[in-house]
Amino acid sequence: MMGKTGRLRMAEIPVLAALLFFLPPLVGFLVYFAVLHAPRHFAATLAHIRAQGMNLGPVRMEVAIWSLAAYAMFGLCLWLTDGLAEPNVQRTLFIGLAALTAPHMLLVDGKNALRWTKNRLERNRKQL
Repeated sequence: MMGKTGRLRMAEIPVLAALLFFLPPLVGFLVYFAVLHAPRHFAATLAHIRAQGMNLGPVRMEVAIWSLAAYAMFGLCLWLTDGLAEPNVQRTLFIGLAALTAPHMLLVDGKNALRWTKNRLERNRKQL
């Protein structure tokens, strides 16, 4: 039986599909990233840091600095161009997002795959 979190995640799929269908691609991605992905990833990272007994103060400061820098750069891009309507701005943003996404996925998914493999090997050893 699926819990409340699972039902909410399943409900997100058609809502997200509708948003991505009706919104321009960049806006749809921004909504997904800002509302769903980033908060979840940030919460999971903070939970991992807490579990390691590390101090969250420097982490929060670094996140604030990088977030403000990203907002400033985005604002500067909008101010120097005709906004997101200009195709070169959209193209550059998607290239930048892809350049950040690929290493991020390799790092996060690679770490998770290693953890899954390690757990699987340990379970298999116990069964022997």
